[in-house]
Amino acid sequence: MIHTAMKKILIPCDFSKTFTEAFKFGVSFARSVNASITLLHVIDIPPLADPMLGQTFIVDNRIYESLTRQAQQKFEILCKKYAPDMPAINLEVKQGPVAMTIQLYSQTTSFDDIVMGTHGVTGLKEFFVGSNTERVVRFSAIPVFAIRKAREFSSIKHIILPTTFELNQLDFIKELKALQQSLNATIHLLHINRPGQSISEKDFEDYCQFYQLTNITYNIRNAPSEQDGILDFARERKADLIAMATHGRSGLAHLLTGSIAESVVNRLTCPVWTYVLKRTSKKTSKKLYEKELA
Repeated sequence: MIHTAMKKILIPCDFSKTFTEAFKFGVSFARSVNASITLLHVIDIPPLADPMLGQTFIVDNRIYESLTRQAQQKFEILCKKYAPDMPAINLEVKQGPVAMTIQLYSQTTSFDDIVMGTHGVTGLKEFFVGSNTERVVRFSAIPVFAIRKAREFSSIKHIILPTTFELNQLDFIKELKALQQSLNATIHLLHINRPGQSISEKDFEDYCQFYQLTNITYNIRNAPSEQDGILDFARERKADLIAMATHGRSGLAHLLTGSIAESVVNRLTCPVWTYVLKRTSKKTSKKLYEKELA
């Protein structure tokens, strides 16, 4: 979401190596778009229970206070090392279940973007099976950058958009176009052929005309699987970013479901930008576009 007013970026923080990569990317992002950064450190210590007595014991508040002080110390060291000249960074410490706390905090504090770290191949199941990052990606009402390895935000010039030519994703495409404009980037539309399909250049042209996309390339690949086609193309084009939509509670979008998304995120080092769809019909999308152009 690119606005003229100062953007607000949320980076969930556990001070791990994975988080540090996300933080470095977030700092670069913030500098490029004039944004403030909030690090959210969530302390999740469940109450202790005695199974013999059936009693629950609330953890002493002094434990939380100690953990908060430790987080503040780590935060100061982190900022001094990676963002010594950025005053617009603050730390928030909250208590509760990690994914739920991130989701609620991001919604109630009106952030524009979330930046989260992901693991590589060793974290294959950790990212897309029940992890905090997966839950945030699935339920977030705002765009999420999933970062495995930090890079300069302004260096993103080639965005890959796998597509099945759906014409009811108005909100997703609007956000993607804003991101493209802020980066002056090229979007590489990618369709992976399936058996029995016959995709032509006209399908790409109709899609781009409907959404008024510019600075676009058309790409069709035949591959043993969708994930192989996406991965091979991303490596071939030296992708800077992969953009994909999700369907929220119903899971990742049709093209990038299950193992496909796992492979894309965990076998490539480039960032992945996700957005939960607010699905509209083709007819509604067309009317909204016509209204904007009037």
